[in-house]
Amino acid sequence: MEEFFASVRAFGEQPVGPKEFALFVGVVFLFEVLVIGWDHWRTRRKFQAFQKKHPDAALVYLYVGDQPALWCRMTCQRGTVSPVCSLPAGQHPAGAKGLAFYAVPGVTTVTLLFHRKRGEEGGSRVSGQISFRAEEKGVYRAQLQPQGQIELILLKGKELHFQVSEEHKPNSYQYTQKKPVGSTILGNFYLREVQRLLCTGGMMALLLGYLVWIGGLPAFVLFLPPSLCILMLGFSAIVGSRRFHQVFDALPMRRQEQIQAEFSREHPIFPLFLGEVHLLSNCLISRHGGRLSLILIEKITSAQKFQASKSYGLARSLILHMKNGRKYQLEFFGTHQKELPVVLAWLKERNPSILEQ
Repeated sequence: MEEFFASVRAFGEQPVGPKEFALFVGVVFLFEVLVIGWDHWRTRRKFQAFQKKHPDAALVYLYVGDQPALWCRMTCQRGTVSPVCSLPAGQHPAGAKGLAFYAVPGVTTVTLLFHRKRGEEGGSRVSGQISFRAEEKGVYRAQLQPQGQIELILLKGKELHFQVSEEHKPNSYQYTQKKPVGSTILGNFYLREVQRLLCTGGMMALLLGYLVWIGGLPAFVLFLPPSLCILMLGFSAIVGSRRFHQVFDALPMRRQEQIQAEFSREHPIFPLFLGEVHLLSNCLISRHGGRLSLILIEKITSAQKFQASKSYGLARSLILHMKNGRKYQLEFFGTHQKELPVVLAWLKERNPSILEQ
């Protein structure tokens, strides 16, 4: 056994040459190709099995403009649908490779998330919802228009029946109303940052004071906490609110006043790691890690729940993807992780087209 570990240790201590490095990269690339191929094969099998199980299912082709869609994610809210599958050019009416899915006849409601070309209006990700009554063996075309809406076109069938949206029912979560510390958005941000930095600086000063008194460190290290606090306050004043101003200043004056007035009143506030998030009727105000952000709910395309393995279960994040490709991360720490679904429910209540990942 000792000889085995010695040989393994000797192998690990050998220098890595160009051939070994190229071999390693090739193995990793081959592994990724196999994983992607396996996923496509499995999706194809499910797609074909769905069609055999439901021979009268309707077929929906997915388009981005006049071209077949090559990337799309789908969430079904009502009805029974197959996975989104890529059809070869010979099976697609456009004569090119594209995506499609089956829907069992009946009321069907799905949310679709498309990728568009860079530079087009609305950014690279656009989501929308289609709700219709699928016919037996009907054929449809769901097409993302340049303006961002999704149009459903009947290719084969008797008549296109759109499903009338049902009256919205609020979710069952209870939102506790609180009043912010500051009366204005920027005033609250700077005041909360000062409180956070004073608390952090005070704890650091206590630890350094103990080391100076007991450990014999030079006394000038006690100037480190206030220096760092001043530096971080300068960062908050110059850089911390930059993202907020990029979005807020581009809004019409009337909406700016409406957001500011709603912020000054009581509204739901949930703690984040090194910050908090304010839930307003059509936007979120987030203070996270020394940065202030304004997140417009109608611009959110998808929401992704994420938990890093390095956090050991202590933190969970909600990553919001916007139409312009930007991402915002809301990190819930400790016992506040249970509040992540509440914030997500608030978002989906006001924007049902948000795709949950």
